[in-house]
Amino acid sequence: MRDPAAKGIYYVNGKSSASLTVYHVLSKQSADISSENVSQPSISPDGRHVLYVKFLGRPDQSELWVSDLEGANNIKLASSGELGTGDWSRDSSQLTFFDAGENKAFAVGADGRGLRQIKGAEVPLQWIVWSSDGRSLYLSGTKGAEKPSIWKAAADGSNTNS
Repeated sequence: MRDPAAKGIYYVNGKSSASLTVYHVLSKQSADISSENVSQPSISPDGRHVLYVKFLGRPDQSELWVSDLEGANNIKLASSGELGTGDWSRDSSQLTFFDAGENKAFAVGADGRGLRQIKGAEVPLQWIVWSSDGRSLYLSGTKGAEKPSIWKAAADGSNTNS
């Protein structure tokens, strides 16, 4: 995974290792972020945090976590069925995620505060992206039997427009 802060950081993840490890290329040091079965790492734009999904051994149970790059200060953001990482806001203060099993999308502060559901996104989603000004979210997914669509919602989760 490319490091957005260009600090030479790589992440190693795989089912066989069932872990998420950061490797600092310049110092040649590594640190485990999680030694559990995790996936979908997403690095914050400021290069200080990573968002990831932890699988709990059953296909219908997962958790969403955020951590600093050394694996400290772990914060559990959500627990549900089929969670997926979304996108970080440009200032790294907020992030999005979705629950594919429940067809729901959420935004939350990187510190775990201010969890809110994105109204009107109760459909199979493929992606959620922040607007450049951080005031809106763009979502893509399929509504009914229609072709994939893109729509916009306010960052507070309201005012969804198809």
